[in-house]
Amino acid sequence: MIRIIELVDKSIRDIKLGKAAGTDGIETEHLRYARPRICMLSLLFDAMLIYGVVPSVFGLGIIVPLIKGHNLDPGLGAL
Repeated sequence: MIRIIELVDKSIRDIKLGKAAGTDGIETEHLRYARPRICMLSLLFDAMLIYGVVPSVFGLGIIVPLIKGHNLDPGLGAL
């Protein structure tokens, strides 16, 4: 698994800075500054693939309702 971290670390270090963001909005600078965390996440995901186990907390989520419309008065609701 250490080879995965080395590969991810080298790949991120070799990325040229100043390039335009992709369709996901992630710029190369984001990856460069998040490199230590990305390397640790690669260990986690690699272990998940090797052992075939996904942490149960990955199935949890929070639903946040979004109010749509021009009328944001909480008494009237969205029109």
